[in-house]
Amino acid sequence: MPLAAAYRKQGTKDRAREAVIKEAVDGVKSKKYANPRQAAELLGIQNQYHTIWRRLNGKTKPRVKAHMNHQLLNTSQETVLRNWIKWLGFTGIPLTKRTIGLKVEALCGRKPSRRWIYRFLRRNPDCTLGRPAGLDPKRARHFNYTTVNKHFEKLQGVFDKDDIPLCNVLNVDEIGVQLGGGRKGTGEQCLFAHMDKSRYKIKSDDLELVTILESVCADGTAPVKPCFVFAGTNHCDTWYEEDGIL
Repeated sequence: MPLAAAYRKQGTKDRAREAVIKEAVDGVKSKKYANPRQAAELLGIQNQYHTIWRRLNGKTKPRVKAHMNHQLLNTSQETVLRNWIKWLGFTGIPLTKRTIGLKVEALCGRKPSRRWIYRFLRRNPDCTLGRPAGLDPKRARHFNYTTVNKHFEKLQGVFDKDDIPLCNVLNVDEIGVQLGGGRKGTGEQCLFAHMDKSRYKIKSDDLELVTILESVCADGTAPVKPCFVFAGTNHCDTWYEEDGIL
């Protein structure tokens, strides 16, 4: 598992654990539970009994609050940075591990270390590191709320005017697949002997394209089954005739 994914997974577990502990503490304060031990047993966190007791008596704080003085950014600054990350990701200009350092330095005046991003992802598991897909600038300019909303308003107008039922509204998508796997690697790692220095994998040089078609109906059904379109071997003259013009 990549390092960033491991930290993010641990952060998700920390949040879930903290939510249950908070529920236990609040339950004891509101008399829902008679004591910390009962709260721990009923919530299935018997091993966190001492943590609940210490939280009730103000002896300990949640991990994030306890280490606030050791963090580069405080809670408010991390909230701003988290919103920046989400917004820039939505707009197609995402931050990277290299460029996020400038944002952090603008907030606190200090440059983060190379491993700071992993600790940030643990504290904020709603952000993640990933490889983005390419988006054409012309498409990006038109992919905004005003344009998209106008499109769907016009589409809904057609449905209402002609009284088109949902069962007659379908969406079809296609994707091309190269039988030989293409020139790009899949990124999949393979197992070899430690002393084997060659480490080859046989792959086909077949570059034939196969198109996969699939559809889905607006009512949630899929009346048209997926299909494959292979390269043709013969051409029919009727395919090229148009009202006697050709």
